[in-house]
Amino acid sequence: MKTKVLFLSVFALSVLLSNQIFAQQEMHNHNSHDCFVKDLSDEQKTKIDAIKLDSEKKIAVYKADVEIKEAELKKLELAEDPSIKDINEKIDEIYVLKADIKKEKVSKRYAIRNELTPEQQAEFDMHRMKKNDGHKSQKGTYKSKMGNNKSHMGNMKTDKKHLNPDCKEK
Repeated sequence: MKTKVLFLSVFALSVLLSNQIFAQQEMHNHNSHDCFVKDLSDEQKTKIDAIKLDSEKKIAVYKADVEIKEAELKKLELAEDPSIKDINEKIDEIYVLKADIKKEKVSKRYAIRNELTPEQQAEFDMHRMKKNDGHKSQKGTYKSKMGNNKSHMGNMKTDKKHLNPDCKEK
């Protein structure tokens, strides 16, 4: 009985994830050269598309594995006599996969950057810095119920880790 439930859960997750993957691929095909660099040669476009597609395939597999591990985690948590040791091991497995996703994204970014000329790299890097600045301002502050702006990231002007444009991704 447990095997049937697990099989059905994995099957349902697979169907849901496959729909997501196809939707993401459609989006990729629509904006395939959207890397914020002007004047890409046809050869650069082809190489960048190949890098993106390869990376997206890897990330899709990692994300599917994360979904499966999270379903397994829920099953462990709902057990009649849950094992904290097993739950913690499953959490570790999930975060290893999430780290692999992050590493793949960084690897893709630098593989794309390596296909660019020095001038294009400067443009690519400037977009990256602007993108990171926007994320910092969104994540760095919050409004309390009293309306006061508070920062939970320290003083961003003096905190040296925030001077590095590659400090954060997404």
